[in-house]
Amino acid sequence: MKYRLSLSCAVFLLLTSCSAKQEPQLVRDSKMASPITLAVATTEPQASAVADEIWKAGGTLADVVVATSFAISVVRPQATGIAGGGFLLYWNAKSKTSEAWDFREVAPKLTKAMYFINEEGRPDPRITQTGAKAVAVPGLVAGLWRFHRTHGKLPWGRLLEPAIRIAELGTTVSEHMAKALREDRERLIADPEMTKIFYPAGQPLQEGDILLQPELGATLRAIAKNGKNEFYELGFAQKLTKWMKQQKGLIQASDLKTYEVKRRKALRGTYRNFEILSFPPPSSGGIHLLQLLEMVERVDPKKWGETELYAHRDSAGRSLQQVAIDIEAFKRAYADRAKHLGDPDFYPVPIQALLKKEYLAKRAREIESNQKIPAEQVLPWSKEYDGKKQTTHMSFLDADGNAVATTQTINGIFGAGVVLPGTGVVLNNEMDDFSIAPGVANLYGLVGSKANQLEPSKRPLSSMTPTIVLDRPTQKTRLVAGSRGGSRIITQVYEVVSQILRDGVSPEAAVAACRYHHQWSPDEVFIEPGCEDDFEPLGNRYKLSSKGGFGEVEVVGRLLGSDDLFSTTDPRGRGIPMLTHR
Repeated sequence: MKYRLSLSCAVFLLLTSCSAKQEPQLVRDSKMASPITLAVATTEPQASAVADEIWKAGGTLADVVVATSFAISVVRPQATGIAGGGFLLYWNAKSKTSEAWDFREVAPKLTKAMYFINEEGRPDPRITQTGAKAVAVPGLVAGLWRFHRTHGKLPWGRLLEPAIRIAELGTTVSEHMAKALREDRERLIADPEMTKIFYPAGQPLQEGDILLQPELGATLRAIAKNGKNEFYELGFAQKLTKWMKQQKGLIQASDLKTYEVKRRKALRGTYRNFEILSFPPPSSGGIHLLQLLEMVERVDPKKWGETELYAHRDSAGRSLQQVAIDIEAFKRAYADRAKHLGDPDFYPVPIQALLKKEYLAKRAREIESNQKIPAEQVLPWSKEYDGKKQTTHMSFLDADGNAVATTQTINGIFGAGVVLPGTGVVLNNEMDDFSIAPGVANLYGLVGSKANQLEPSKRPLSSMTPTIVLDRPTQKTRLVAGSRGGSRIITQVYEVVSQILRDGVSPEAAVAACRYHHQWSPDEVFIEPGCEDDFEPLGNRYKLSSKGGFGEVEVVGRLLGSDDLFSTTDPRGRGIPMLTHR
C-alpha cells in the first residue's frame, strides 16, 4: 500500500525544511470533518500546504491558485517552472461562466526550420530538446499575473512569499526528482549551472536530500517586487536575452516584451447527466476527451463481440472488452490529432467537424464492427469522410462551486537541460512540441502535420487536458481533473473521468486503477509497468508494450449524490488529499 506524507508534515516541511524520511502517516480517507470550504489536489505536499496557508489568510480561489503555482515551480523544477507555460480553466459558480486562460509558450519571432537542421542536412529533434534553440518564450508568469489582476485580492507580493521561503530554506528531493537526475545525468551535467544546483560534488541529489535554490529565491523576490515586468522587460528579461545572444538562441527582448496571454472560449460538451468543460486548441485535450466520451458511449458492446475478453477482468474490475473498445477510440482520436490539431490563430482547426455527433457516430460504428484495422489504416477526419514525460497538474474547488483546473509545464524532464545563469531558473524545451518536419517524431513519439508546423510567434500543440465537470441542468460543479504525462494525458483523464461518471467508481479507485494508452502512431498499446498481467489477454489482438510510465491524475469535486467535497491525489506520486477551511 502506498504511504504519503501527512499534511502536518507538509506544513512542517514548508516552514522548517524537515527531512522527508521521518515516519509518514497513512491518509485513509479523502474526507474530513466539516466545515470544509476548499478542496485541493496537487502532486506535492508543500504546494498543498501553500494553498492551505493562502486560503486561511483570506485569499480568493485565484490567490490560492497563483501562490500554489509559484510554490510547485520551486518544489518540482524537473516538471514545471516560471520559465514554462500552461493552461488554466476557471469556472465561476455565481455567474455560471467559464474562462480558458492560455499562457502557453510561443515560438520566437526568429524561428525558422533551418535552425533545426543538423550537419547531415536533416531535421534534428535533438536541437528542439536541449540547449538555447529548444527554448520557447515563457508564458507562466504573465498568465498568473493577469489571472491575479482579474480575480485576486491579496497583494501580489504576498502570494510569492511561500515560494521564496521554499527556495531559500530548501525542499526535500522527491523520489521522482532523484530518479530524473539519475536517468538524465549525462545531458544535465553538461550545463554548469544545472550541475551547481542539482549535482553538488558531481553527484546527483538523492531522495530526501535538501535542495536549496537561493538564486531562484532572489529571482522570485524581484518578481514579487516588480511584477511581470521583472520577467518580461527588466532584470530576468535582460539576463535571458543576453544569454540567448551568447548561445546563438532565438529569443529576443521583443519576444518577451510582446508576449500575450490569450483568453479563449472553453469547449463544452454533454455526457449523460453531465456537462464537460475542457480546454480548446492549442490544446488537443478538450477535443479528444469529448470525442472519446461520445464515441465509446455510442458503441454497443453486445454488437462488438469477443465475449472472451468480456470474461477477463483487470484488477480494477474492468472488462477487457471495454478496455479494447477504449483503445479503438484512442486510435481514432489521435489520428485526428496528428492531422488537424494546432494553434487556431495559425491554422483553421475543424473543431465543430471533429465534434459533430454524426461523425463520431460513424467512428463508433467502425469500432462496433470489431474489424482489426491497423492504426495506419485508421484515417483522420476529412471532408470526404464527413517516456520522458513531465508537466504538473493542480485541481481546486471551493464550497461555493468555483473551480480551477490548471496544467503547467516546461515540457521534457528539466526542460532544455539548462539553468539561466544568475537566476536559478530551469528553461523550457517547448520547441519540441512543434512538428519540425513531416514524419519526424517529437520527445513523446508524436508526429504532426501542417497544423502544428514550426512557425514564428506560434503556440505548439499540447495534450494538456484541464477539465471541469458540471451536473445538468443545475451546473453545480461535480469534478475538477487533469494530469501530467505528455501524450498520455488525454487518455488518462478520460479513463478516470469515465470510470467515475459512467461506472460509479470511487475517485480513489478510479485514480489508482492500471492505465493503458494508444496514440495511433506507433501502433502499439502502452500498458502501465506492473500491470502486464491485468492486460495479457489483449496480446492476442494488439502489440503490448510497458515502456515508460504514466502520469498523476489529480481530482477534486463533490461525491456523486452528495455536496460533500473530496480530494484525491494519485498514488503514483507523493501528493496528499487536501481539504481545509477558513
